[in-house]
Amino acid sequence: MMKIKNLLLVFAFLFFVSNSFSQKFNPDDLLGRWVTHSGDVVKIFKKGNMYYGKIVKLVKPLYKNGVPRHDARNKEDASKKKRLLMGLEVLTDLKYSKKNRYTNGTIYSVGLGKTGKCAITLVNKNKLKMKVKKGGLSRTLTWKRKKRRTKTAKK
Repeated sequence: MMKIKNLLLVFAFLFFVSNSFSQKFNPDDLLGRWVTHSGDVVKIFKKGNMYYGKIVKLVKPLYKNGVPRHDARNKEDASKKKRLLMGLEVLTDLKYSKKNRYTNGTIYSVGLGKTGKCAITLVNKNKLKMKVKKGGLSRTLTWKRKKRRTKTAKK
């Protein structure tokens, strides 16, 4: 009988400790600016109960001739090849599903010129893992939250 009590105490303690250290997630923790796997920055925002993302900073915003980069690689719709990449909505229709997961979204890959299905898991408040599926292939991307600059007083 004593062994059972001790075992129950250990389980109760472990349950308490694991819950006290686990991160609490709010669905809107996804909002903000994220540095993509390629170094560009995407701002994730909310419309209604869905989450979207648009490009707000490009590592290479201009071509060598000084012209702003556009969607020249679009393989799905030739009429979209002239749209600018800056401000382009690349994440659409993500829906918060449970705990720290967002599902049923789509992501447009600027580099490939194609759209795929995606789901996001918020690992913590500063890191997300995105599973992207196109056809029978899938891959997981890691994005990190863009650090905010702190304003320093001028001397």
